[in-house]
Amino acid sequence: MVVDGCRFETERLLVGPWHEELDDGARAALVVELLSPAVTAGLPPDWAGAYDTARATRWIRDRDVESDVMLVLDRASRIPIGLLIVSPAVSPAGSTAEPTESMVGYLLSADHWGRGLATEL
Repeated sequence: MVVDGCRFETERLLVGPWHEELDDGARAALVVELLSPAVTAGLPPDWAGAYDTARATRWIRDRDVESDVMLVLDRASRIPIGLLIVSPAVSPAGSTAEPTESMVGYLLSADHWGRGLATEL
C-alpha cells in the first residue's frame, strides 16, 4: 500500500502499522472505544453511531482494503490514542494512471483533543 512498514515518532507520539502492534481482538476493541459519537460527528454518516465488535471488525476490514492504518500511541505511556489513515488519492474519472498523491486522515480519542496532537501528528 501507500506507507507499508512506515514507522515514525514525534516528541509525544509513536506511530506504526497497527497490524504489527495489535492483534485482531485488540484492534476491534480500540475501534469500539475510539469511534465514539464525538469522534465520528464530523465524519461520513456511515461512520457515525455506536460500534460493537462486529461493526468494528467490518470497519477494520473496509479500511484494510482501501488504506494503510497506523496506530498512534502516547509515547510516554504507550497507550493507543488514535489512528493515522493513509489512502491513495482517487485518479480522475477515465484515467488509467496510478495515483501519485495520498490522502491522510486521523482519528484521536476525544480524551486527547485540544493538546496539539493532531498538529504534531
